[in-house]
Amino acid sequence: MIWPSARTNGATSKTYLAYVFAVAMPGVRLRVAWVRITAAAFAAGVLAVTALPMPAEARKPPQVLFVTNWGTNNLSVLRVGADGSLVGPRELAPMPPGGRNPLAAVRSRDGRFLYVSLWGSGAVAAFRISATGKLASARSVAPAPPTPTNSAGVALTPDGRLYVANFNTNGPGSVSVFRVGPSDALVPTGLPAPTGGAQPDFGGLVLS
Repeated sequence: MIWPSARTNGATSKTYLAYVFAVAMPGVRLRVAWVRITAAAFAAGVLAVTALPMPAEARKPPQVLFVTNWGTNNLSVLRVGADGSLVGPRELAPMPPGGRNPLAAVRSRDGRFLYVSLWGSGAVAAFRISATGKLASARSVAPAPPTPTNSAGVALTPDGRLYVANFNTNGPGSVSVFRVGPSDALVPTGLPAPTGGAQPDFGGLVLS
């Protein structure tokens, strides 16, 4: 796109402002910019745009750190720099309707979903992770009844089972099991299993 410029080049030679753009292609970084060209250059068609190969490291998705905020009922998304430093928060993602007090979190093996235990509502929140690290499509999934209270620790198996430790304040501890179904939907399976103890905490699940 080219527009005449109000400025002139010298006494009589008109200049033009050109907005140079192109459709992005995978693995290619295109320069998009305003450039100033003379009328003579425009008439001669002297205008070129170069496509530069994007470095391999630039094509990698950004590394992010998810932090559960129990008191403010949301998740912080921090960007991890190349040197390991943290920048942000880039985003504060709220819990889904009915979800309260996020506590522990685990990411799916393919990196596309984040599962968060909800202490205040005894359920699990499932978030979709975009290619840029943003969180979206949050939903709350309740375990099989009888509904436990105070969901705490979480652990995810390679074959797609999610275990959630239930603190159950003033009651016996238990563990709920979810199956990760199509599109990583969570499906509760079976009754919560008693631990034989009391109040399993958010760091108390270890798979071997």
